[in-house]
Amino acid sequence: MNRLKNVISIAIVVLMFSMVGCAASMVLMKNDKGEIARCEPNTGSTIAFGYIGSKMSVNSCVAEYEKLGYKRVQ
Repeated sequence: MNRLKNVISIAIVVLMFSMVGCAASMVLMKNDKGEIARCEPNTGSTIAFGYIGSKMSVNSCVAEYEKLGYKRVQ
């Protein structure tokens, strides 16, 4: 029974790390004053929803900063 718990625990940890590895890229934002903001994948959304969740959290962050006048740094 303990061996099964250990195997399940290891499988969960491996699954979590493999999902985090599939996260969307960070986006740098800059406003007219030269202030920099960084939009990164939310860990919770990445673990729960993988790449799609991480991309949604980055896009949401970018949208909020664009409302404040920031633009993507290329």
